[in-house]
Amino acid sequence: MQVTLPAKEAKPTGTFRIVRGQLELDLLELQRSRGTVEVDLGSVLMEGDNERQERERTSRARDWLNLGASRPDAEVERSRFARFVVTSVDELSHEAPHIGRRLPPLPQDSTTKTEKGAEGSAGERRRVTAKVTGELEVNGFRVQRSAAVQLDFHYDVAATPGLPPTRIQLSSRSPVSIPLADHDIQPRDTHGRLVSADLELVGRLVGRNARVAFQLVAVP
Repeated sequence: MQVTLPAKEAKPTGTFRIVRGQLELDLLELQRSRGTVEVDLGSVLMEGDNERQERERTSRARDWLNLGASRPDAEVERSRFARFVVTSVDELSHEAPHIGRRLPPLPQDSTTKTEKGAEGSAGERRRVTAKVTGELEVNGFRVQRSAAVQLDFHYDVAATPGLPPTRIQLSSRSPVSIPLADHDIQPRDTHGRLVSADLELVGRLVGRNARVAFQLVAVP
């Protein structure tokens, strides 16, 4: 999961390396599906021109997220995970995965030959697009958010009604914009105290909005 914070003079970029969650899919009526995704904010890794700069930027990001090294462990644990709970699935391109848009097979999904030389598909991929809406909780603040997503359903055989896929790839169709102010993400030190001297960084070197793009894989 990648995050960027475009500002006037810089564009900080990083990755959240640990994401977990659960999807409860209705394979005949996707609109009834629900799920929860949790992001370990402590797993953030910011990019830099060298290893030292990466460490400094990553440490600063953790401070701003209220996960500073000098914070009590119990308090860090309370702020550690961002949670998105799906409350609705709308604007579906297809009501069920088995009728989704058929995609070309991946290289590993190579076709097989029958004894007569005809080609037979080793599996299928079907794509459905949708708008997912839910509640995003970060740093104790819960705000409603929506995301335009696509779901690629992978099957070992031809897709049929209600057939469980072997895996699902869930991707953002465009980055989700998250205002830092909505979740009280501000310049902080390792103790979690606000650093007023660094407020001028917001908007100049660190964007006021985090733009999050993701590509997740779910398996049964």
